[in-house]
Amino acid sequence: MPNSLVTADVLENIETGRTRLKLSDALDIAIALGVPLVNLFVDVQKPLENNPLFPDGKTNLQIYDEQRLDDFELQAEDTDFKKSGKAIG
Repeated sequence: MPNSLVTADVLENIETGRTRLKLSDALDIAIALGVPLVNLFVDVQKPLENNPLFPDGKTNLQIYDEQRLDDFELQAEDTDFKKSGKAIG
């Protein structure tokens, strides 16, 4: 993986259960893979099955769609913010 934050040791520790997956690690992995973070948590091969990570009974497809919509809205807000001439940070 091109991301230097995600080492083979980090991945091995997560995969073997020696280390719990932290959100920051998940984000680094998603960035290194070039995929949205939600792709790590939904099974796109089984879009109509309920996702066990989300106890509200939502399907993988519903979770994916909601997250993609949230991402789109955040990008739109960021673009609007930049257009207004306000500094970010």
